[in-house]
Amino acid sequence: MDFVIYSVPFLATAVFCAVFIVWLLLQEKTTGTVTLCLVMFSILLYSFGYGLEISSVTMSQHLFWVKIQYLGILTLPVFFTLFTLSVTKRKDLISPAFLFGLIALPIIGMFLVFTIEQHSLLYRSITLVKDLPFYTISFDRGPFYWAVIVYHNFWYSFCLFRFLIAAKDKTVLSQKALVPLIAGFLIPWISHFIYLTGIVPGNIDTTPLGLLITCFILYSACCKQSLRFSFLPAAKSYLFDNLKEGILVIDEKGVILSSNKAARKLLGLSENCTAKLLTSIL
Repeated sequence: MDFVIYSVPFLATAVFCAVFIVWLLLQEKTTGTVTLCLVMFSILLYSFGYGLEISSVTMSQHLFWVKIQYLGILTLPVFFTLFTLSVTKRKDLISPAFLFGLIALPIIGMFLVFTIEQHSLLYRSITLVKDLPFYTISFDRGPFYWAVIVYHNFWYSFCLFRFLIAAKDKTVLSQKALVPLIAGFLIPWISHFIYLTGIVPGNIDTTPLGLLITCFILYSACCKQSLRFSFLPAAKSYLFDNLKEGILVIDEKGVILSSNKAARKLLGLSENCTAKLLTSIL
């Protein structure tokens, strides 16, 4: 294998995911914590495998790292779906039939990926080329490749639908949480579409870079904005905001988690005081 500068963004994505997983596991467990870690682990495998595929110089090396990539690619919709149902409080939808529909294709896909040399269902006419400063594999997409694309789009659409439904019920999901989470789905969706069009030189897969942005969005939604995927059961409901008594919710570190209008007026706080240290603004 050779070191290729183009592999750095993808390897950096994998490192960020690993750090994020460790950080999240060290925090207090809230709704969606475990499934979010699984999402990040899938992104880690995808990005790490692709970064090392770019650095490969032989066909056998390329195919080995393709197999690692697909461990992440095939499990990503599964964990995204479970994460979505967890944070939108719809675990009741997870029935045996639902699980079968969710995991059937990934299980079949694992077998086909690890036997990729024996068939052309995933890749056809694979050749090793060097159109850029590194080697890539050129291939025609087989029928199972397109089946994976359809599978991804179906479950990502399902997840977006569940978030939109949840946003109508403020006791399930706050509007503030909805925007970054939907953006986290749309960005890799768009980046993968760019890859499929082939407009990127060397047909580099831009999806892991889109997933890197997703990592930052989810990190921001979870940490910096103090949403923590429990979403404070949408404590910023109409009744909470309009109570005559002032209520200020802070954590053990003195960080403001929530406040209503009466508390902000009494203490002279702005509406964007959430996620700030109480001592720093009084």
